[in-house]
Amino acid sequence: MSGCVFPLLDPIDYHDCQSPAKPYKISTLWLTLAGLDLPNYRLKSTQDMAGLFLKADSPIEFLDTFLPYPSTAPKRKPRKRNPFESFVNTDNELETDVVAQFQKVVALKKLCPKMIFTTSERRPDPRNMDGTGQKVDAAFFRPQDAPTDGRPHWSSQVVPAEFKSRKKGDTYDPFDDKGIDFESQAEKRKDVRAQVITYSELIFQHQHRVFIIMLLVMGRRYRLLRWYRAGTIVTPSVDYYENPDDLCEFLWRISHLDDEALGIDPTAIRLEGADFEELDTIAQRVVNEVDETPRLLEGETFPESFHYKYVRKMFEESILDKDRPRYKLQIPSGDRVDHFLVGKAAVVTPGMAGRGTQCWVAWHCEGSRFVWLKDSWRVSFEDIEKEGDILARLNHVKIPGVPTLVCHGDIGNQTTLTADWWKHKNPRPPGESENAMTSLKSPALLSSQLPHIRHFAEPLDDHAEDPTARRFSSPGPVVYSQGCHLRHHNHYRVAVAEVGIPLSRFRHGRQLGIVILDCLAAHCGAATSKRLEVRILHRDISDKNIVIYPKITLSSQGLRSLVWGGLLTDWEISKPILERNQPKARQPERTGRWQFMSAYLLMNTSRRVTIEDELESFFHIVVYYAVRYLKSTITADDEAAHFLEQCYDCFCVHGETIICGTRKWSMVTQKDTESVLFDHPLYGGTRPIKFASKGLNRFIKTIFACISARYKILVWRQWLERHPNHPAHPGRGDRFQTPPPSKRRRIEGGSGASHASSGYEGEEYDDSNTGELIPDIPTAIDYELAKKIASHSYMISELSHAISRERDWRGYDKVPDRVSKDYQCRYPLLEALPKPKTTPHELEWDTDDSELPPLEDSRDEGKSEIDLLDSDSDKEVAEDVLDQNSSEAPAEASVAASSRGRGTKM
Repeated sequence: MSGCVFPLLDPIDYHDCQSPAKPYKISTLWLTLAGLDLPNYRLKSTQDMAGLFLKADSPIEFLDTFLPYPSTAPKRKPRKRNPFESFVNTDNELETDVVAQFQKVVALKKLCPKMIFTTSERRPDPRNMDGTGQKVDAAFFRPQDAPTDGRPHWSSQVVPAEFKSRKKGDTYDPFDDKGIDFESQAEKRKDVRAQVITYSELIFQHQHRVFIIMLLVMGRRYRLLRWYRAGTIVTPSVDYYENPDDLCEFLWRISHLDDEALGIDPTAIRLEGADFEELDTIAQRVVNEVDETPRLLEGETFPESFHYKYVRKMFEESILDKDRPRYKLQIPSGDRVDHFLVGKAAVVTPGMAGRGTQCWVAWHCEGSRFVWLKDSWRVSFEDIEKEGDILARLNHVKIPGVPTLVCHGDIGNQTTLTADWWKHKNPRPPGESENAMTSLKSPALLSSQLPHIRHFAEPLDDHAEDPTARRFSSPGPVVYSQGCHLRHHNHYRVAVAEVGIPLSRFRHGRQLGIVILDCLAAHCGAATSKRLEVRILHRDISDKNIVIYPKITLSSQGLRSLVWGGLLTDWEISKPILERNQPKARQPERTGRWQFMSAYLLMNTSRRVTIEDELESFFHIVVYYAVRYLKSTITADDEAAHFLEQCYDCFCVHGETIICGTRKWSMVTQKDTESVLFDHPLYGGTRPIKFASKGLNRFIKTIFACISARYKILVWRQWLERHPNHPAHPGRGDRFQTPPPSKRRRIEGGSGASHASSGYEGEEYDDSNTGELIPDIPTAIDYELAKKIASHSYMISELSHAISRERDWRGYDKVPDRVSKDYQCRYPLLEALPKPKTTPHELEWDTDDSELPPLEDSRDEGKSEIDLLDSDSDKEVAEDVLDQNSSEAPAEASVAASSRGRGTKM
């Protein structure tokens, strides 16, 4: 695919276009078709963590800042002899020999008296605990948890330790203290860095952690690392044979520090004995349980408080493995603390860096019911609301299709410190604006001065100001720091009442449409309801955030039914819809899942999310799930999987930016909108994708035409911006009518030419040598179609109308998953991705939405996309949905009402 040109990008900056198989962030891997083996997973991990390793000046600085000497601990006695004197030739020994010798010395010399150091370099944990089979070399354990089977025991180790041989010098040191690039790109060094990244990720997955302290030993040298969800702080490499005191102090301190000081979350209580077995008792209760099968409820009555059978089954499955720890988690909210019992997480977002989201079917102790609990490290900056606060506002005005908040809250003062460490190491220049570098609402988490370095034998006084305590004092919202590419995260939990069913379990195409319709209504209500003082865009429309939830409805004939509807979940990165010219600080990174983001956002990473982008995401989800799970004209399963991978997993590289894949781009810009096309291997060309149900085909065709029209306008306007002097530009008084497509000439010319030889001598042309064709000029029909996708009303009414015509749907159109479990990716993994830059993370203020011209003709040039979002028709749809929800109208009644709206609109 090399050499392709995208109209929405400046071709002068275009270097290369490739189609690797995985998107930029490893957290999107769970949505891709083909998984990664461990080496490739580690490669992706290093790419995700690039730029997130920060230096400490010395082990002493590291210890005094992050592992302060506990006042209750006995003093470490000075040693007359070097405990590591036998390590004089360790740089010439094998890794296994170094590990064995280190274990012996730590035990004999009692360097870490309250910990047990065990090795595990030969045997991984059982597959039910770690499917990847990884083996850290050793770890420090509490005596009661120390294993004897030579396995890592990821769920119990306190401080992991990794060892490398130094027979080849610094070949296996993952960092380069002397080089230009601290994160060395040498292959062996990168491999070791990838190892320790995935080891840390495993511990975060198996334990409830705030941070991890790690010891990395390379022959006679060592480093200390402190891992956060937002980055890692690393000490220089030090020779512990020549300078043993620092390492001895580290071992003494971790031995005497409590679990919380070593990064273990005190609000996650590990259960033992009767408390452990209580979860089994809960899982066996079948009282107040209701079957979730859709049906007409003829005479059936449900208890006032009940749960669906599948919810209890999910909880039961989470505790089947008796070797896996169980926890009681806390959620503080004001003066109240709620408690939740959990087993194995139902959702674990992969990757070390980021929010690190995990979710459970949990038992709410105070409410005596099952709930859905989410634990994450939310991005904490000004103007970023907590998800629970957003849900509370949506629940208050009864927006349908939104989870019901149970409780939520930040977990103590648990926060990442890497951004503060960066500011500590990169103080702002004199005279620089205060609000560009520091928090507006909270004290600095780390002193702007270098930390006071104490002598090792000097414990903290009981009343002394401890740097760690100061660090954890009342974290508040902060603003971006100029040049800082690191984010600030707070530990956060939220519980909601509804436990959903994965979208993939829909039973037929029409049911898929009903679920999507409910979520469209939820999105519409949140974005347009007059009952909300602040309306919001979800900004993360993906299949994992759309779940099925059974609900009881009442038809106009008075018949009660249990139907499967939809819930739109995960509102944590939603943002308020601001009025035009209202400034707003924003997060500069892309939001949403790669696979279902609009092609426009994938091509323009800094653009604001608009209603058109969100509705396009809903469209992509419909197409994706229809191709994957419904009967279609793609007869071979492998071809269906290949289409999905091409369209939704692949991406391209444009200069230093990851952008939309060519297949997805060609889909949204194709001229024939009768149906989505796929490349047929036998016919050597494209063929339309048709499904067994006419209703689905009609809906896809209708919305597809609107999306295609939007991109036709966007491409045309982008071309006009790049060629202001071209005769075809409408701003020129002497412009000519664009020739028919078959007679168009390519724009030619060099950088020094003021005229181009296109057959129009004397006319001024753009001076870039792009070889671009003049794009199609949008027609009045194109503008009309594009305006329809700028608000919810048209898409909701079209889907409602399609669903209401039951005769247009095949009842048995679902097929088994067309992507086999052993599906192999057809594309190589791109081994080098653009490195993250610091400048996109600087504070940005948007005071104008004109960066994306409104999708209207010249008569409506004054309107912005936000104006379109506030259209009367959209507000009417939102209010209709709210009214129907408050009266508990059934899905069928909702369809009929929306269908009538469609009729009047036409």
